[in-house]
Amino acid sequence: MQLNPFHRDFLTTRRSRRFAEASKGLMHYQAVITHVVPKSNILKLCQKHGTDKGATNVKTHACGGLAGRNKVHHYAPFYDFLFAPKQFRVKNLLECGIGSTRDIDGSMAWASDAYKPGASLRMWRDYFPNAQIVGLDYDKHALFSEERIATYLVDQTDPASIAKFKAECDRTFDIIIDDGLHTPFAGITLFNNMIDRLAQDGVYVIEDLNPKALLSYRVFFTENPEYFVRFVTIPKGKINGEVREDALAVITKHY
Repeated sequence: MQLNPFHRDFLTTRRSRRFAEASKGLMHYQAVITHVVPKSNILKLCQKHGTDKGATNVKTHACGGLAGRNKVHHYAPFYDFLFAPKQFRVKNLLECGIGSTRDIDGSMAWASDAYKPGASLRMWRDYFPNAQIVGLDYDKHALFSEERIATYLVDQTDPASIAKFKAECDRTFDIIIDDGLHTPFAGITLFNNMIDRLAQDGVYVIEDLNPKALLSYRVFFTENPEYFVRFVTIPKGKINGEVREDALAVITKHY
């Protein structure tokens, strides 16, 4: 990723203390987001559709309340930075994790009653006006179909399940986002079995990393040096007296 003046204004190579040890060996940026939040189109769409990727007002957000205040992420302005240059060129986007409201692993059961599955898929549909949006989830109750949105029943920990999906959906994706189970095993399994469907100039994102998980990804990507990995931390401020950060990995097939 070439850093033009806007990139340099947005990203620094400063390491967060919490993730410094785990991110050794990976390109590590820290996103500086405070000055671009008001300009974030994705942030406004997050608020509109109720996805936990961002909020302009947590109190009125579908993921609001006490739980939402602690769990809503600050990804939206970074995604604006990352995806704005290709907003009208993206043809196919895949996201793993539709946002089940059932009490199962990786679900949105903690969200308010106003939340409904597929919030981020609808947000991506609005942001990328020329794209077909594909969602994967292992909960059949989260599946739905809307204009430019198709969803599939897929267990991201099972290569056979992913292969079945690929046989049914023969597409190459400009963007793949893993917002699924948030474990290294699940993330690496999905990556290994979906990276061949990423376009040559595509972007693969793994969300919601923690230092322990990043250690596993560091080993994996060290053993797979053909991919270019950027690790990004996004400050969230203090929550209950503790400094919190969102963290994700951005992977491309070349620099």
